[in-house]
Amino acid sequence: MFLSDKWKDYELLDASDGEKLERWGDVILLRPDPQIVWTVSEADKSKLWRAADARYDRSHTGGGSWKTFKKLPKSWTIGYRELKFGIKPMGFKHTGLFPEQAANWDWFSDIIKNSGRPKNEVNVLNLFAYTGGATMAASAAGASVCHVDAAKGMVTWAKENAVLSGLDERPIRYIVDDVKKFVEREFRRGRKYDGIIMDPPSYGRGPGGEVWKIENELFGLIESCLNVMSDNPLFFLVNSYTTGMSGNVMSNIYKLTLCKKFGGEIDIDDEKIITFENGIIGFPDLKRFTLIFNEEKKGGISWMQSLDEPVVALPVMNPLAIKEDYNPMVEDELLKPLGEMTPENTFVLVTVTVPEDIKKITVNLKAPIVINVAERKAAQIIVEGGEVKYPIYEMIKSGMEKAGE
Repeated sequence: MFLSDKWKDYELLDASDGEKLERWGDVILLRPDPQIVWTVSEADKSKLWRAADARYDRSHTGGGSWKTFKKLPKSWTIGYRELKFGIKPMGFKHTGLFPEQAANWDWFSDIIKNSGRPKNEVNVLNLFAYTGGATMAASAAGASVCHVDAAKGMVTWAKENAVLSGLDERPIRYIVDDVKKFVEREFRRGRKYDGIIMDPPSYGRGPGGEVWKIENELFGLIESCLNVMSDNPLFFLVNSYTTGMSGNVMSNIYKLTLCKKFGGEIDIDDEKIITFENGIIGFPDLKRFTLIFNEEKKGGISWMQSLDEPVVALPVMNPLAIKEDYNPMVEDELLKPLGEMTPENTFVLVTVTVPEDIKKITVNLKAPIVINVAERKAAQIIVEGGEVKYPIYEMIKSGMEKAGE
């Protein structure tokens, strides 16, 4: 679970009986939330319930209005990391920002920054983009962003947020349009995106009166978005608050669309998680990995996939498939953190380096990964002898020729 716990200007203070108490900068607001079905006793409630500056009261006939207890500014600014956002109480209880989305902002920002691609050459499409929280985060991370929303007022607000965040000179394209029609036009234009973000409402209308119902339209929209994704995309993010769109429903949509085109779904059980207590060379903070392999090619390249950072996946191989006499000498002291090692529970891998010229592909025999299969603990260890760049192209080519590939 990702938590939006890096905020300083926003705080969820308490929640009870269908309401949440929040601090937005120096302003405390009470807003309704139907998911809050519990009751906190008066003795346990925050004293700040009585300090609220305003409260949104729902009407029995629909809609509602803000009731102010103190004089509120018409709008004010809050910050998240380097980003700044304008806040103001609006109709339907909203404030112009969904702070819980900060966890997603951090997630895709890290992917953009660590993609290895030049600044402004990661193209991101943000649909149902609202006031631009995700747009600003992606832009600040170095992406070129296309911001699409059907409401002109929200797009104007997003532009104001760009100015507040110092991003008004960044490559951001603002579009007021129906998202479905826009994606179809982008496909005809041949435009491609490396990342797609969408935060679809349950129900809405486009600028031309187009009706959006998430249960009728989401599947088709995701299918259309596949047509504008680049050949090597970085991420596809869909937010869903709609009660009827359960995790199983969303999972089935992904299986039939994204996974069908870009690869299967991977579920990781706890017993398949390999822990590196000290991380691995170059990534000391990444501790949890899983091994992904092609069962039909057991002697070929597998992937050591990080579970802490999705963009990190190291190609690895069994060194015995390369050098039958590979038997590195490892000090017992270095293996102690892995638990009791036996021939039956010891598994060794080496990392593969795949350069632009495939004929120069090599493995690192100097720093093998040693795994205690029983304990699911591993370490990358530097050993005496062994080549850092041991060429394997001819071996792979020969193996493929024998297999008739």
